[in-house]
Amino acid sequence: MSSIGGRIRKLRKELKMSQNELAGKELTKGTISLIENGKVKPTTRTLQFIAKQLGRPVSFFY
Repeated sequence: MSSIGGRIRKLRKELKMSQNELAGKELTKGTISLIENGKVKPTTRTLQFIAKQLGRPVSFFY
C-alpha cells in the first residue's frame, strides 16, 4: 500500500498539476514536497485542503 504522500504525488501527476499549483496560496511547494516524500505527515486541515485541490474526498488518500 502506498503512503498518503505517494498517493498525493501520483494523483497530482495524473492531473498534470505542479507542486506550486497544488500548494495554491495556503501551502508552499516545499510543504507539498515534504508531504509527498513522507518526511512530514499532513495535518487534517492540510489534507482536507489538498483533497479539495485534487478533487477527491479525504478518504481517497487512506
